Amino acid sequence: LLDIHPYCEMLECILFPLYHTIHSIAMPESVPVMQYDLAKVAYVYNTVLEKGIAYFKKSEKEIILGISFEMVSSYLENILEILNKRSTFLSVDIETMFHSYIDCIGVAIDKDKGICIPFATIDNPNYWTKEEESKIILLLNKVLTHPNAKHVGQNYQYDCQYLYKLWGIEVKATHDTMLLHHILYNYLPKDLAFLASVHCEFYTYWKDDIDAIKESPETRWTYNVKDVLYTLEVLESLLDILEDESKELKELYRFTMEEIAPETVITMNKGVRIDLEKKEELFLFFTEFMERIRLKINSILGFEFNMNSTPQKKKLFKDFFGMELKLKKRKGQTATETADAAAMLEYVEEYPMLKPFLTLMLEYNAIKVFTRTFLAAKTDEDGRMRTQYRVAGTDTGRLASTKNVWGT
Repeated sequence: LLDIHPYCEMLECILFPLYHTIHSIAMPESVPVMQYDLAKVAYVYNTVLEKGIAYFKKSEKEIILGISFEMVSSYLENILEILNKRSTFLSVDIETMFHSYIDCIGVAIDKDKGICIPFATIDNPNYWTKEEESKIILLLNKVLTHPNAKHVGQNYQYDCQYLYKLWGIEVKATHDTMLLHHILYNYLPKDLAFLASVHCEFYTYWKDDIDAIKESPETRWTYNVKDVLYTLEVLESLLDILEDESKELKELYRFTMEEIAPETVITMNKGVRIDLEKKEELFLFFTEFMERIRLKINSILGFEFNMNSTPQKKKLFKDFFGMELKLKKRKGQTATETADAAAMLEYVEEYPMLKPFLTLMLEYNAIKVFTRTFLAAKTDEDGRMRTQYRVAGTDTGRLASTKNVWGT
């Protein structure tokens, strides 16, 4: 929800940007978003009629920037007192620089009040003295590992990896808004900006403020607090929705958060032990094997052919073999001729005379992926390999993986 510029002399109005429904045919994937927008427009309109425009002109959020040691220690000790009395949701979000250190952390137990604790800025890599930083991290450790702290995060496994490696703090999420939203609506975007736009009452897009540290670290710290506050508010809405869903869906979310997500975080942090000698042996074997296949293919063709060049592959199929290539359309792009693995399998069936040759090319590609992706991958300094598992990485629920936060 935005204010209209005073020049327009429409002070008793607010601006609600949304997709026009005329685009529903051209943008079918955005139809559910349009439906949410229209439902929210109706809610905002009826609320304005009942309570007036001023209701949406005020911010209910209290954003605390922990710029003094006394302010930070007092806030964390207050959270500890509350945790000592009862279990409570603890929303946590870290911001990082250069994939190497935590420059600030946001903490909140209330959707309307949170704090950002800075540790570094572009100009000052050590915001606190050694003694102050040690005490703050010790207090954070007590808060984050308290048995009554029910961690809430958005894609919380990202934060878990940094907290474990840099501060030695092992945590897990009780609730992850990205995972819960993905289980409920696997056809919708799952980034926090989208979730907040749908589920939060007082919402203005804030995600571009992450880069404001170049101009003002305070803007970045404010951004960090908004992350934790919006996450708590999104969770509140999603849990209400989950309450009305089937017991099977509730069980799926429980299974995801209590069994899958914690195990993936442990594996991400600990890593997988690698037999380095066997890895090198296999790398050399398959590299030599690929070279033999390459030479054999060149011998069959009678000329030098680059197996790794897609344009050359298409030209070979069309001009040399006289094949009719299939078209493949990628999202947002026009359809183009393809020689990818899926199409190659179809070509094998359509052109039986070429089956031995095409099968040889498929075998080469399979070995190349295995060799370059896995056997050539670097291990971490402790000789182990780590990956980041994406529990919400696919529409079907199948686990996916990608490079971890350290780029390995």
